Amino acid sequence: MKFADFIGNRKIREALASAISKNRIANAYLFSGPEGLGKRTLALLCAQALLCAQFDEESCGECESCRRFESLRQGQGFHPDTVLIEPKGKFIRVDHVRRELIAATQMRPVESRRQVFIIDPAEAMHPSAANAFLKTLEEAPGSSVFFLISANPAGLPPTILSRCQRFGFQQFGQEELAKELERRGVWEGEEAMAVACLCGGAVGKALGFDLEHHREERGLALRLVRLALDEGKLEEVFSVAAQLNKETDLFKQRLALVTTLLRDLMLIASAGSGVTIVNEDIKNELVDLARGRSPRKIAKLVSLIADMREPLVRNVRIDTICERIMLTGRELFATGHRV
Repeated sequence: MKFADFIGNRKIREALASAISKNRIANAYLFSGPEGLGKRTLALLCAQALLCAQFDEESCGECESCRRFESLRQGQGFHPDTVLIEPKGKFIRVDHVRRELIAATQMRPVESRRQVFIIDPAEAMHPSAANAFLKTLEEAPGSSVFFLISANPAGLPPTILSRCQRFGFQQFGQEELAKELERRGVWEGEEAMAVACLCGGAVGKALGFDLEHHREERGLALRLVRLALDEGKLEEVFSVAAQLNKETDLFKQRLALVTTLLRDLMLIASAGSGVTIVNEDIKNELVDLARGRSPRKIAKLVSLIADMREPLVRNVRIDTICERIMLTGRELFATGHRV
């Protein structure tokens, strides 16, 4: 993979490629922004370029170092001069930073002129680990280059932030992402736009998106939403709840789909059919479902689902949670039906 293959955030990509070409490398970089924008992918591309034996505006793709990176991207092998620091459990702990990062900076690179360290996500560093890393950041040799990946840079100490060259990654606009997906032959026409909307402009998510599976899951979530809006027979409430109870590992994802559908309905009910929603590909169906509905009542349903997180933690039966959502919704919308 080369810089030219990277989708989105062109100015950031070009700035980094130029800095590497001119050998104007900062000691540390912070890539911040929402998930799915390719922050880690670009960090690996920079690492490959920095360690390439024949870099000339792009990595050669043929040297031993570049071949190692291709294996690394596929989840196989490693590069002796690239260290990826990730959480083990909830945090990146101080012993991990000392063993994997600090110790490595005290040794010479194995094959290249530099060593590259990628910390992802950087905000997962425990405060003691962040303090140890700060000391290393201040004292590390010029051959060490650090890339910090973060969706929440506010979770990092200001002392670390101040020592990084920062790049804020931006999401694609929906139309822009759809065109890019079409240009690359990943999706076409209406499906490209549907994926762009459903992924919220996150290119990484869009490239690997399983649209068929999503539509199947959303269909089930939409059945729950219809029943919660007092559409359909009461007996269906219990059959849908029983169906959702069979695959408990998928329930949180399905509940997120239900929430997204309800928020789309709330937007339509509040602002009309001209508003942009996540589920643009079924907008006509949602416009019909939202017609005459009270956005305030839909908001109550969304709030109820948010409150379901605690029962989930306490291992309350999933069919019980589903029944409560649907029956509460039916009670909300039963009086006057759509008013």
